[in-house]
Amino acid sequence: MEVLHQLKSNLTSQLQTCGQVRLLVVDSISSLITPVLGGSGSHGRALMISAGSFLKKLAHEHNLAVLVTNHMVSGGEQGISKPALGESWKSIPHVRLHLSREHGSNICNMSILGHPYMASGKTTKFMIS
Repeated sequence: MEVLHQLKSNLTSQLQTCGQVRLLVVDSISSLITPVLGGSGSHGRALMISAGSFLKKLAHEHNLAVLVTNHMVSGGEQGISKPALGESWKSIPHVRLHLSREHGSNICNMSILGHPYMASGKTTKFMIS
């Protein structure tokens, strides 16, 4: 959480000197939270919820969008990738998207996993050039 509080301080200072900030990107939230998730007890889950709430509050207070990435990890024997923060993170963001790139290509896919106003499962392709 110390990193997030430092982020708030830096954001406040940035707003005073440069004007408005519209997008905050946290890449990757799982690298901040995963080290404490491995321990016993609920400390990791509490930290995850606190970090999510903190970022939502920051977005509301400063009228900005917050984009948080959660990297994918191997799903064990099946080899299916899954989000690093698992099922616990699902309820924290307002919108959840899955972004992927076709192997050996600059064509990407985006799928809606969760959205308050749009149907889950909708997908689109886009190209990064």
